[in-house]
Amino acid sequence: MPADYLQLICVDLLGASAIALDVTRTGNPNPVRQLVTHGEPVWDLGDHCESQLAVWHGPILHRQVAQGRVCQILPLSTFYVEIVRCVPVQRDDGSAPSPDVLTDSADELNRDAWSLLTDLYVWAADRGCDEIDFGPAETVGPLGGIGGWRVAITVSLNDSGP
Repeated sequence: MPADYLQLICVDLLGASAIALDVTRTGNPNPVRQLVTHGEPVWDLGDHCESQLAVWHGPILHRQVAQGRVCQILPLSTFYVEIVRCVPVQRDDGSAPSPDVLTDSADELNRDAWSLLTDLYVWAADRGCDEIDFGPAETVGPLGGIGGWRVAITVSLNDSGP
């Protein structure tokens, strides 16, 4: 495996995720910031409240598999794909956003989630389903006017490539 193996998987996931979140697929603006990061990303949606797509990997785990009298070590890591966008917040006068505004925001984020998941299922199938396990797709936030989704994908780190 090349030294940049983990980065290659991250970049591959980022590309597949960016395609999934394209405006022509979701109706939502394309993620403006797209990055691979070391650990959880810093949210920077800019002055114009842009969106961010990030990919990173978590700890590398080691599974031992007995093959006769030989013990094979299989490394795996959980990769995370996260899309965040600006969401409605409390108004300056202290009032909450209207139900319609909140519903529209939820619709935007839910379209992101479903498009992302369905394309990542295809990404996994193209790479061999026995080497990829999906963890939860969890909501992010809302926190400080930011909300979105995070998908966990555990990948067997073998030498077949990303």
